[in-house]
Amino acid sequence: MENKVYWLWLQGVSGYAKNVKKLISSFGDARAVYEASSAELRSAHIEGYGPKLIGAMKDEDIEKYYDIYDFCTKHKIHI
Repeated sequence: MENKVYWLWLQGVSGYAKNVKKLISSFGDARAVYEASSAELRSAHIEGYGPKLIGAMKDEDIEKYYDIYDFCTKHKIHI
């Protein structure tokens, strides 16, 4: 469950960002991206992840994505 919640978060905060794969490649998995500091995310120098998006990522509450995961599980929606 945990990994899926972090994937939901990453997709939710990245929106249309094209370089999610590069972000995962740099940090290992979605949870590591979530746990990375703003400075660590900036230092990865991944196109599309500038200060504005990184700020939004750090401000986004993970609890919302636990709720989404629970909803999907309850309604048998495969993630």
